[in-house]
Amino acid sequence: TITASSRLARLGLNAQWRSLIEETFLADSPVAYYPLGEPEGSTLAADVSGLGAPPLRMVGAGSAVTFGQATGPGTDDLTAATFVASGKTLAASTPPQSYAGISVDMFFLATAAPAFTSFFVGGRDLATTFGIGVTSSGVPIAAVGGTFNGPTNICDGLTHHLALTWDGTTGRLYVDGVEVNNAASAGSPEIGAMIVGNTFMAMTAAHAAQYGTALSAARVLAHAT
Repeated sequence: TITASSRLARLGLNAQWRSLIEETFLADSPVAYYPLGEPEGSTLAADVSGLGAPPLRMVGAGSAVTFGQATGPGTDDLTAATFVASGKTLAASTPPQSYAGISVDMFFLATAAPAFTSFFVGGRDLATTFGIGVTSSGVPIAAVGGTFNGPTNICDGLTHHLALTWDGTTGRLYVDGVEVNNAASAGSPEIGAMIVGNTFMAMTAAHAAQYGTALSAARVLAHAT
């Protein structure tokens, strides 16, 4: 048997690149990354980090998460996941791993605030939620041990990039690449789960990712841009 391969193929130079957003997120080595661009009829969302994180599966009762019908950020050609109030959410669990810092980010769109404060992207640390949500007033809220809010309503029918970082001492909340609030928070957070969506929220989500580092302000801005 004779086989052959070109030098270009061996170097991977003919490999297809992902969208600009995916390549930007992947440049920061996420430990779990879900673009949420699955085709219509899908029942789970795959991780593309390359680290083998489990897929996000639908949990809870009510209407299913819908893939393939909504559009995500305008700079890629992927679709996005649609969640309805009183519907299912997406979740995955992994063996907890400790990191010196952690981050989570996602693109988000909602036209109305939930009836109750709802966290819709993040994971778990040693004792509480590490993640981002919105209050019943539509302002962003972050949880890093304690909670702290952003200043303005983001349930305005526009696509927003949200990010939360923790560097071992301080949690920082970003909206569209700009830091809007921060709070001191000590502890040793672990990443052992990923959630996307909340049963009280009607929303569209795309590009949900977790990182085992605290993303710098410059990198958060790059993701948002």
